[in-house]
Amino acid sequence: MLPYVVDSFNGKNGTETYLWWCKLVNYSGDAGYTLLLLALCLGSIDRYHATSRNARLRQRSSMKVATISVTIITLISLLLAIPDLLYWYIDNSFGYPICIYDSTFYLIYSSYFLGVFLNMFASLSLLLIFGVLTYYNLKSVQHASVRDRTAVINVGTTAHTASMNTGIPNNNNGQSSGVYGEKRMRELAENITNHFLKQTNNNSLQFFFYFNNTDSHSPPAAIQDCRYLAQAFKDLKIMAE
Repeated sequence: MLPYVVDSFNGKNGTETYLWWCKLVNYSGDAGYTLLLLALCLGSIDRYHATSRNARLRQRSSMKVATISVTIITLISLLLAIPDLLYWYIDNSFGYPICIYDSTFYLIYSSYFLGVFLNMFASLSLLLIFGVLTYYNLKSVQHASVRDRTAVINVGTTAHTASMNTGIPNNNNGQSSGVYGEKRMRELAENITNHFLKQTNNNSLQFFFYFNNTDSHSPPAAIQDCRYLAQAFKDLKIMAE
């Protein structure tokens, strides 16, 4: 952009006068354009990771990964533009100085590799592929949300049934109350597991259990009980991956 601004004022942009400026203008232009396209592709890949239901993929959508990725594509862009520093020069054979190149290798590299393959085919393919994958991720999350809302509607009845069969105190809102401790949480986990496994033949049982202490004076203890209960279920190996 700067050479065009300078050219608009005095009719010259400096590329026909200074060799270093001739090389730098073309180098920065190609490197910046390549970096822009790679950043768009990187953003598309990040959206795919951020919307995935896979926890490991979602972990890749982080500031640390973004910093490393941006550093890598910046270095790649700077390296791919190195031929600009080698093949651009000032030619005086036309009767006046002009910044040009006359290398067949550079023409093929710039036009076909950078222009057609990298900047068009590869970048557009990545944007299309990860755009479609992100769309399906969002659709999957939407469908899962509908199923989860349906399950939550019945949580009060489920909690009441569990309370009757396992001895868990329960209020009218389907909320468990009291503070038990690790030993009691393990007993409750075994009782709940035995109760629900008797009601289904599905080996991949997914059990949604909402634990909330109604005593507002001891929330830290209730949080610890939740941890004990979650660990107890994990030890029983019934929680779906």
